[in-house]
Amino acid sequence: MELRVRADRLHADFAALSRIGGTPDGGVERTTFSEAHLVARAWFHEQARAAGLETRVDTAANYSAVLRAADPAARTLMLGSHLDTVRRGGRYDGALGVVCALEVLRTIKDAGLDLPVTLEAIDFTGCVATVGDIVTEPGSYNVVPGRATLQLECRAADDVRLTALELALTQRALAEAEAFGLDVTVEPVGRWEPAPTDPTVRALIAGAASALGLTSMQVPSGAGHDAQWLAAITRSGMVFVPSVGGISHDASEHTAWADCVNGANVLLHATVRLAQAERASG
Repeated sequence: MELRVRADRLHADFAALSRIGGTPDGGVERTTFSEAHLVARAWFHEQARAAGLETRVDTAANYSAVLRAADPAARTLMLGSHLDTVRRGGRYDGALGVVCALEVLRTIKDAGLDLPVTLEAIDFTGCVATVGDIVTEPGSYNVVPGRATLQLECRAADDVRLTALELALTQRALAEAEAFGLDVTVEPVGRWEPAPTDPTVRALIAGAASALGLTSMQVPSGAGHDAQWLAAITRSGMVFVPSVGGISHDASEHTAWADCVNGANVLLHATVRLAQAERASG
């Protein structure tokens, strides 16, 4: 198959996105729900609409561009990453995955391919903190409680943000307690479990790379990813591109542009292969 992404269009998108929240040292700072993050999300939807794609925001505040299949009952194949960054982050982490996903949808639409799945390029929202249970003692209607126990769950797209979120919430709790003359104790009660991606999806990605004349290898990732959460409910996989010096989540992170384009083309061909597998399975 001669299908390829438009490298010039992909680069223009990546450059435009890098300027949103850009820092003097060449990095990017678009922390979750900051003004820069919201501007980036608006930009993402503008590009999608300009390409004739449907746009949507779901109840978890994930932003999506959608290329619907002809069959309204078709299943959905999701591609994407996140547009927010850590503080003093880099241009590639997250953002490259989103622009590559968008470019895959545009390339397939431009080629007029009739795939048996709906394609969704998604910018996941990440950090989340939820209090799901509060117990007060003594628990009487007209008595100010002397003790409250809260169960708090924190979720983020990677370990860096999760650690930062936990630290910020703990510091806020300690500060509020001190302000009101209260005691507070924080007790960790959970841990992250490994989330292996689907072997069939990994094989299709590797096959796409091989068909494009590229070498590939399977690597584990110590960071948390959007695909990690999806792996618990559906088949999931990831495409990594090499970071020079192994540096990520930092202003100095860099990936050769040829490798970015290769990664986008692998994602494109893996998407087509996954769609064809869906057609074959009925």
